[in-house]
Amino acid sequence: MHTLVGWNPSAKIEQRFRQKDSRVVWMIPALFCLWVNTHGSWLIGLILFSIITAAGFARGSWGAVSAEPWTASQRKKLLLVWVASVAALFVNPFGSRLVFYPFDLAFRQKLNIEHVAEWISVNFHDLRGKLVLVLLLVLVISALLRSCRWTLAELGLLAFALYSGLTYSRFLFLLGIPIPYLLLSAFFLSSCLVALLPKKRLLQFGRRRLAPHAARRGL
Repeated sequence: MHTLVGWNPSAKIEQRFRQKDSRVVWMIPALFCLWVNTHGSWLIGLILFSIITAAGFARGSWGAVSAEPWTASQRKKLLLVWVASVAALFVNPFGSRLVFYPFDLAFRQKLNIEHVAEWISVNFHDLRGKLVLVLLLVLVISALLRSCRWTLAELGLLAFALYSGLTYSRFLFLLGIPIPYLLLSAFFLSSCLVALLPKKRLLQFGRRRLAPHAARRGL
């Protein structure tokens, strides 16, 4: 829950930054400073932030996956924000000990990792494991049937969520970040827009979605 609460505002800030509102991105270091002082899941947020930032350094299209690069000024700002966010983590009552504790837990506290139930892998023989398997099958089938386009950032987030959630059941909730959005886009978004939006707004939505692709192809 803390991860979702911390990640939602961060994702919205990055979305506005992608829409050329460069000022809001400087709120991210303050968010991480608050996050590290309230819950240990800040490391997950930093990894997700790093994935989205790094994906914007690539340009190209690989089958159903495409990457839209940041501009030069956006790259510079994001690197500065990333460094400031890491520095903000050390603004806490315990200093570097709190920042390095997740790594100590992961690499040195083997007894906790091996014998605590929440750190075991997902068991596909129980009900929760079967539900996860059904969800993954639905995601794969939707991608095959709907010819979905993926951004490199979406693919990176999904890969991290799958690895973390299936390897450690404690992080299974991470699948709740990218998968609902991807399923919504695959199955329901088009039909819902056609049914609910007026024709003028629907055309405006289509132009906004197609403009980046047209620009990359020189249309």
